[in-house]
Amino acid sequence: MTTIYYNYYASSSLFHGSILNIMGTRLDLVMIVENLAAGVRIWDGLVAEAKSLDELLNRFSANSEITKINHQASQQPVAVSDELWEILIDCKLYHKLTLGLFDISLRNFDKVELHTEQKTVFFKNSDINLDFGGFAKGYAIEKLKARLLNEKITQAFINFGNSSIGCIGTHPYGENWSVSVENPFNPTQILGEVFLKDNCLSVSGNTPANSKHIIHPETGKYVEGKKITCISTTNAAIAEVLSTTFLLTTSQEKSVIRENFANIAVYDEKEYYAQ
Repeated sequence: MTTIYYNYYASSSLFHGSILNIMGTRLDLVMIVENLAAGVRIWDGLVAEAKSLDELLNRFSANSEITKINHQASQQPVAVSDELWEILIDCKLYHKLTLGLFDISLRNFDKVELHTEQKTVFFKNSDINLDFGGFAKGYAIEKLKARLLNEKITQAFINFGNSSIGCIGTHPYGENWSVSVENPFNPTQILGEVFLKDNCLSVSGNTPANSKHIIHPETGKYVEGKKITCISTTNAAIAEVLSTTFLLTTSQEKSVIRENFANIAVYDEKEYYAQ
């Protein structure tokens, strides 16, 4: 069940809102806003946006558009909404720019046929299912950021489950937003600090509770072991694409892919193998 709550701290003009059980995780948002009424009005719009995206992209929801596609697209072309069409086109581009390693079909995105004129999707293989995974959280962050900027919010921090983060401006009492990257296999160990300003961060990897959830689309094998990759860039969706992709790459592939994306910082040079 989705639970929503918020608090406003007048002394610091800080509004904190939280949604439990959205896109399979928890959403927390902090923003600096002039008063409670303005905060609630903006927050209500953000909640509606997040719920709408969850219904669009959540393959585990019986009513979502992506579930409809997964059930029908191997039998016949399925028309999609304008927003989902644009998402699919973006994912097709990212598939190409990552040498096929970012693959929302989890098998072979080349077997997903997108018909431009009709805006339809057809699966050439019956065993294909689309799964947006972490990309959905990154895309949602970009949509929420756009709403905040439209409301003239200049300081905000969006956190999806401590793995997908987007921020506007700086912390109200600092020059940036500081994010600690914990070792999931040893929570007392901090692997590194990332400083964000008008930037985004995506953290991908295994945890003790979820050690087989990232699959190589060509080999069908899961990424195993104690490994984490962090990507910082200006777009949360692209950060999600690359943090997942770089868990799958060889050193040579990583070098090629990095050339296809601008203004990214990669925090996996040490590979962040947990000790």
